[in-house]
Amino acid sequence: MILQEKVQDEVRELWQDLRVPVEVRFYGQDGDASANATMRTLWQELQALNPLLAFSESQSPLPRFLPERENEREGPISELWVQGSFTGIRYLGIPSGHEFGGLIDTVRSLSTETAPQINAETRTLLEQLQEDLHLEVFVTPT
Repeated sequence: MILQEKVQDEVRELWQDLRVPVEVRFYGQDGDASANATMRTLWQELQALNPLLAFSESQSPLPRFLPERENEREGPISELWVQGSFTGIRYLGIPSGHEFGGLIDTVRSLSTETAPQINAETRTLLEQLQEDLHLEVFVTPT
């Protein structure tokens, strides 16, 4: 077991208002077998906390959804899908520590259809985009 009982209770509480199913498509890639096993177990434990989180596992993501850089294709890849559509949200590796809270909040936001809070300046900038934007977010404690 990865998640302590206290953490499980906190996630259950945070996820009590989930409405729309969120599907996790997990791909245990070549590389660290223990990292793949850990991530698979984490998703299975999270799925047990709320039936609106669905977990499935495949050998490889669809080619159009592969990370662009070869070095990002090793180890566990987790994608979040809603209503059969890829959200564009992909976790590479194991979201632990500060990353774990972001993962829990992301699932909640997708399922409750709650848009993230974006300030007016950023919202205006995004509305003016003329082409797709590839955005990567790295979560670190510093």
